[in-house]
Amino acid sequence: MLPSEVKEYLETHRQEHLERLCTLLRFPSISSQSNHDVDCLSCAEYILDHLRRLGFSARLEPWKRHPMIIARSNGDIAPADAPTLLVYAHYDVQPPDPVELWTNPPFEPTIRDGAVYARGAADDKGLLLTTVHAAEAFIRTIGKLPLNILFFFEGDE
Repeated sequence: MLPSEVKEYLETHRQEHLERLCTLLRFPSISSQSNHDVDCLSCAEYILDHLRRLGFSARLEPWKRHPMIIARSNGDIAPADAPTLLVYAHYDVQPPDPVELWTNPPFEPTIRDGAVYARGAADDKGLLLTTVHAAEAFIRTIGKLPLNILFFFEGDE
């Protein structure tokens, strides 16, 4: 059960979190196409910046073609003796081909009937940000996470 202040924070910041998701979805981070290498790096840096602003010790680590993001909670935002939760996700996406079958451009998020449509919305950028936003809610309301978190996000699915 979520503490009431955490739940209220998530409800209050819903629009901000949706906008952050839409920004993330606009990165055409197609890891299998070298012409999108810069997009993959920009996407990783966008996530990295947000994690650092939340107080995570975060860095990019070289890996295959695209960097991994490794972010750990530290003593300022989590109890040192608490268990650690590992959260894995990926920030890259598969090519959106055939593009002509998309109702809207694949990297221009569209909201229809309460759902976000864009390449990567469900696999896996939406999940990635959901976990980050949950951590953010605890940090911004209670001041600390209830456990340690190790985020491992990669860009070479």
